Order: sequence, then structure tokens, then C-alpha cells
Amino acid sequence: EKFKLITPTFGENLLKKYRKLYKNIKIYGVHIGVPLRNMYDREIKEIEKIFEQIDYYFFCSSNTINNNNYFKANKNKIISNVSSWYNLLWIDKLNSIYNISDSTNNKKINVVMFLEKGYFLGDNNVLYDDYIKVIKYLSEHNDINFILKSHPSMIAKESIFQNIDNNINLIVDDNLITSYELIYKSDLIICSSSSVILDAYLLKKN
Repeated sequence: EKFKLITPTFGENLLKKYRKLYKNIKIYGVHIGVPLRNMYDREIKEIEKIFEQIDYYFFCSSNTINNNNYFKANKNKIISNVSSWYNLLWIDKLNSIYNISDSTNNKKINVVMFLEKGYFLGDNNVLYDDYIKVIKYLSEHNDINFILKSHPSMIAKESIFQNIDNNINLIVDDNLITSYELIYKSDLIICSSSSVILDAYLLKKN
């Protein structure tokens, strides 16, 4: 009768429903991605809510977890692990899945900028002016093939892109092209703390 449910970080409400439906389950949470920065306060609060509903949490070791009093008090729930992503075997696997061809535009410099959560101002989800300037500058150069890729959490949040010009090549849906495919086809990657940095590094991108 007892079984385990391994899930990515589902929302708090959905986990509560599982708890009511199945009294004897063990829920294992899995953090998606690799934390290359300290988490924002709102992210920590979200995980704290999830912690109340799960039994164990797979999480890559990070300063946020190791130095936070809440997580220290609940360290029995944390299973510290090193992500199996982001090594050459992982790259080989992705190459076999996507079978990417080298059909890039060799006449232009292919530049991809990955939008991240920290690029936005407050609850209004408006891009900081400095990022708008960078986007505008790159998109206006004729020798650059510029692509702007949103973070997966930005899907269905159209207000986020309200101050981005319509002529910008903006990709929101991963079903159109994945982040890995964009990295593979690019010459230059622009990002700060996204885990795409690791893929870009392994693919020897600038």
C-alpha cells in the first residue's frame, strides 16, 4: 500500500491534495536545475511552503541551503546531491536526442540572451532599463542574429514582455526550440546565473 511519489517542485496546493488522497505516501521533491547563485527571498519562501508537504528533497548543495536557519532545522529532509546534468556524458545524450544540424547563419554572429528571474523589477515584472538597453543595442546590429529566450517560469506571463519591442526575436515556448539547441547553434551566450552557463561551457561557447 505504501509507495513513493517523486516529483519536481509541484505547487503547494497540489501537494496538499496528494496528502489528503494518499495517507501513506512518501513524497520526494526534486529541485530542477543547479543553483549557481543565492536564491531570492521569494524563492526561499516558496520552497519553505513545499517543505511542509514533502518528506525528502533532492537539492544540490548551495550556500542558500547550507546557511539558512529554516533549512538547517529541516536538514533531515534534504538529500544533498550533485546534478547528473552538466557533464560530457549529458552533452552526448542531448546530442543524440536532438540530432542537431549545424544550420547556423555563418554570415552573422549568432547571439542568444537568456532572460532570468533577477532581470525584472519588483512585483510588476518589468525588465530593468539596463537590460532593455542591451537588448535594443544587440537587436539593431545588422551583423548580429539576436535571439531572446525567456525563462520557463515566464510562460503565460505576457505582461513580462510589455516593454520589449515587437521586432525582437523572442522565444517563450520550449516546444519551438529548446535552450540546449539555442546554445548549440550560438556563437555567444549572454546570461548571469542560469545553469545554461554550464552547457555553454561544455560546448566551448563564448
